[in-house]
Parts: sequence; C-alpha cells; structure tokens
Amino acid sequence: MMVNSMLTLRAEASTVVSVDCQQKILSIVSDSDTLVPRAAKFVQAARILGVPVVRVEQNPSRLGPTVPQLAEAMGEVEPIGKMTFSLFRTAETEKAVKTAAAGRGKQLVLFGVEAHVCVLQSALDALSLGYDVFVLADLCSSVKPADWDFAMRRMCQAGVVVTTAQTAGFELLSSADNPCFKEAQSYLKQL
Repeated sequence: MMVNSMLTLRAEASTVVSVDCQQKILSIVSDSDTLVPRAAKFVQAARILGVPVVRVEQNPSRLGPTVPQLAEAMGEVEPIGKMTFSLFRTAETEKAVKTAAAGRGKQLVLFGVEAHVCVLQSALDALSLGYDVFVLADLCSSVKPADWDFAMRRMCQAGVVVTTAQTAGFELLSSADNPCFKEAQSYLKQL
C-alpha cells in the first residue's frame, strides 16, 4: 500500500532531532519539568524502533550540554554545537542530519526549545530543503506561552505537521505485529 509521507510517519523514513534541550534554556521555559522526562521516553522508543537521533546544542560553551536525563536516553549520540538558530544554517549540524537521514527518506521529527526560535527556524529551513517536517508540540516550549502558540500556528501554516509525541511514536511503531511492539509501547504509554 502506498502511503503519503506527509500524512503518516514511518520509522524507516524518519530521523529524530533534539533541538537545544540544554539546562540553561530549559530552566526558563514553561513545563520543562514534564518536557524532559517525556522527551527521554520518546527518544528511547524511537531508538528501539531503529530511528536515528541527532542532538544539536545552541552555543554549548555558554548554555551547557543537553540535560542529563535526555542525554542518557540518547546513549552514544554525540552533540553537535551550533551558533545559528536554525540547525540548517550551520554546516556541521546540517551534515549530521543529512548523514543520519541518508537512505532513509526525508521525514524529520523535531522537538526542543525554544519553539519560536530554534525549532521554528529549523523547521522552516527543513521544509525549504524538501524534508517532510513533524514537530512534537508537547515536547517543545518557550518562555512565553504565546510565543509557543504562534510558533505552532506559523509552522502549521507553512506546511509542518504539528503533532504530539505519543501520536508520532505510535505512527513510528505502526503495528502491534512489530517485533519491538512491547518494548516501544512501554515507553510510548508514558507519554
């Protein structure tokens, strides 16, 4: 059966990107106390399903590393630093995404902070590069809720699929017949 790639996520076509989930940023945004453990569970489920994960960090020398709980969920995934807000405007981070996505398809699943700055600019640039972009609204945050709200609206208007972590996770899982069903579901049910 042929499936429109913009309608349904597929594990074999997807790459997950964690955008700037660093303590100094997370300490000032809304709902970070729930965002971090949920993001870690989503990443664990994605990795079980064989979906590659890319970890980018904004100005890591000033803003520090990815928060430990999420970094642990990512395992051996090394962080790639950037100074630009869009990860596609830094050669190293753009290359990391292209390398992770090579031979897989053009579906990108983004989450992180801040929704109206780095996530938004990365999503819009990814669209312009031909990616099918999915943003996990419940794993994104901003200092001001209005900034988060308008970022989600703007991304929707531009053609980004805005969804939730659990919805995306179960799309990646796809079937109860999946050999990874039980293990992945144990994380997805907690989202």
